[in-house]
Amino acid sequence: MFFLMLLLFPIVLIAFWGWMFWEMTQNKNLPPCYFTVTNRTNTRYDWTIAFIFLSAFTAGYYFFTEYRYIH
Repeated sequence: MFFLMLLLFPIVLIAFWGWMFWEMTQNKNLPPCYFTVTNRTNTRYDWTIAFIFLSAFTAGYYFFTEYRYIH
């Protein structure tokens, strides 16, 4: 049972990350990202970089700050 939970946890985390990444790419009105590489001139690029490098933390942040309010 413990092994199944250890196997299931990363799968759920990856699925959540993929779901939030997909939703972020479809969002036309992205707010400025807290992690900026472009000095807030290209928010889509900033969000993409944050999703790649900070992965699950950014997905959770996006879910609680943006996704809940547009759906």
